[in-house]
Parts: sequence; C-alpha cells; structure tokens
Amino acid sequence: MTDTNEAAMADLLYRMALDPDSVAPSELAQADWNWIETRARAHRLLPLLYTSGLPCPEDLTERLNLAYRKATMRQLRIGGDLVQISQLLTDHGIPHLFLKGAVLAHHWYPEPALRPMRDIDVLVPLDKVQKAHAALRARAGRPIPRYAHLDTETELTGKHLPPVWSPSRKIAVEVHGQLWGPGDPARDAGVKAFTRALWERAESFSLGTVNLPSPSWQDLLSHVILHGVYDHEFNIGPVFIRDLRVLLTAQAGADWPAFWDQMRQMQAERGAVLALRLAGLQATHPAFALVPRAMLEEVTTPVLANARALMVQDMSTRHEALIAADLAGQTAHGLLGYLAHRAFPTRQRIATRRAVAGLPAVLPGGYLGGWLWFVAHRGAAFLRAQSAVRASQQVHHLSELRRWLKQV
Repeated sequence: MTDTNEAAMADLLYRMALDPDSVAPSELAQADWNWIETRARAHRLLPLLYTSGLPCPEDLTERLNLAYRKATMRQLRIGGDLVQISQLLTDHGIPHLFLKGAVLAHHWYPEPALRPMRDIDVLVPLDKVQKAHAALRARAGRPIPRYAHLDTETELTGKHLPPVWSPSRKIAVEVHGQLWGPGDPARDAGVKAFTRALWERAESFSLGTVNLPSPSWQDLLSHVILHGVYDHEFNIGPVFIRDLRVLLTAQAGADWPAFWDQMRQMQAERGAVLALRLAGLQATHPAFALVPRAMLEEVTTPVLANARALMVQDMSTRHEALIAADLAGQTAHGLLGYLAHRAFPTRQRIATRRAVAGLPAVLPGGYLGGWLWFVAHRGAAFLRAQSAVRASQQVHHLSELRRWLKQV
C-alpha cells in the first residue's frame, strides 16, 4: 500500500470510529478491509466499529460481533474487580480514586464494552502507595510473571509501582501515587496543586449498588488530556478522542476559567487546545473564550492532520518510532548521553525484557551476559523495525507534534 493510500485508509478508520455520519458509502466500497481490520484491532476499535452502524463485509461483521461480546464479558469481570479493589483498600484505611478507563467505561460511556481497558488505574495518597500495592498483591496471591523480579519496596520514582493482578487475575492494576511523572520543577508544582485539588473535588459513581470514588468530571477531562497528549503523544489511538467526546457531550458543569488556569499551571495549555479542537470544538466555542487568539490560530489543518495520523499509527513500530524521534530531537551534547542510556540499560531493564520474552529474569553471566543477550535480542528487532519506521511518516509526525507543543 502506498503512503497516500495508507493515509486515506487511516483517515477513513478514524472517522469510522469517531464520526460514522461523515463516511460516504463510496468510501466504504473502495476500502481495504483487511488493512482496516488489522489496524482497528491494534487500536482496540472493533467493538466501536460494531456499534457504528456502518455496513461492513459480512465476515468482518461476524468478527466485530464476537469482539463486542468478548468486550462485554471482560468489562463485567472488570466491574467486579473494581468493587473488590475499592472494598479492599477501604478495609485497609487507604483513600483511593479510580482514574481514566475504569471511570470512563463504567460511568460515562453508554456501555462499558465500548471503552477498552488494558489495566485498572487507582490513585492513592503518596504515603500509602506501598501499603496499597502490598494489599493488592497479597489479594491476588501471585505476581504478574513479567514483573515478578521487580523490587516493589523501592521508593516511587515515576507515576506508579509495578503492575499487580486484579483480584480476578484478569487485568493488571497500577497503583498511582502521582498523576504525572517528574519533569520541569514549575510544571511539577502545578501537577501537585492539581492533585491536591483533585482529592478535594472527588466524587463517586455507581456500579450496581456500590459507589466507587472517582475524580470530578472536569478533573477527569484534564487528566485524560495530560495522559493522551503528553504521556502518550496520541499513541493510545482514537480511543483518546472518543473519551473526550463522551465527556464533552456530558458537559457536567464545566468551569472553563478554572480549567485553563489549571492547564497553564501544568504548562499544558497548548496540548489542551489541540486536544479539544481534535475532539470537535470549534475555535469559536465558549470553552476557548480565555485562550489567546494567536494560540487558537496555530491549530492549523496540518497540525490537526498530524495529530490524527499519530492516533492511527502502526502500533508494531511505535516504540522504535519514539526512539528515532528522541534521537532526532537531541543536541550533539545530549546525543551521547541518550545513546549510552539506550545501549547500556540497567540490570532491572534487562531483567524486565527477559521476563517479557518468557525467560528467567536472572541475568546469565552477570551484567555482561545479560547485556550481550539484550543486544542480540533487541538489536535485530530494532534494526528491522527501523526499516519500517523509515518507510513511514511516524517519526516526522512525532517530531512535528513535539515542536508544536513546545512552541511559545
């Protein structure tokens, strides 16, 4: 498939999932359904496509129906896990809030099956992270194999500790002590203020007869934007914009002046503008009344197209595209440090890679033996993927997004 055809199919898939009414019958007649199904599966869009009402080939419709039914059953199990996790943490005296997917799927979406989840995110106070993690790990009875070698007693350095099993052992749980990993000091101060306010404004949603704690509508909207734009640079797929549309349709008491003040404190105003424009808000929408006109005008058609392309990118080369974009953005001085970091990973990183590959985490022959395995295992895969990345526009799209977000 040529770059032009792939771009057309990517745009079609994006609109099929998020705005079915914009798809013309003639476009469907010319669609490459094998490509669409493969990319939709990678981006977890099959249940959404099933409920979109768009006519698909009969054999594909059957597979979409199966994916939808599987998603429904999975979310039923996850709902049970949410209730048990909340009760467990409450029994241990640990305040908690469910974040992102759990709240979106089981409260804001019309039905949980339409919102895929890779894990359950739960926020606890920073000084309760270890206690919550230990309680969940004990409840599950055994660790997730690929993370079993990690030291869970170490101090939290990122957003969350290593994932643990849910009570049903059907989905991972990430215990968060922070909403955003460490970065610029000024930004970190804004994130800390946001986190404090998030606890103060916390609400709850009903799941059966049980009330589960969650962020307010506005704080959930803010966190979804931070996570999708800055943490993942749109690589979580069209689900990100679907999340925003679901929330914006609800419009549960938007305080836009407070929202923009919050985003400025976290140095995330540009990302928020871009996300809301992608979600369908026009520049004249009241939500943008306090946004500088010049910033709104910078969200041009090419900028929007670039972000949409990232949301339907090839997930099989996502990691390598990130590395290539990192390399492209390095100064000559920073390049050596970056390459050293990548070429000489920590013992823990090597052990994690071995666990993911289904091998014992213990490094054979000490660090040197582990390093040689890492180079042999990752090097060949990286070179193969780089060939695919160079043939695509992923690196260009990532570099353009980063440039735009940092623009002052």
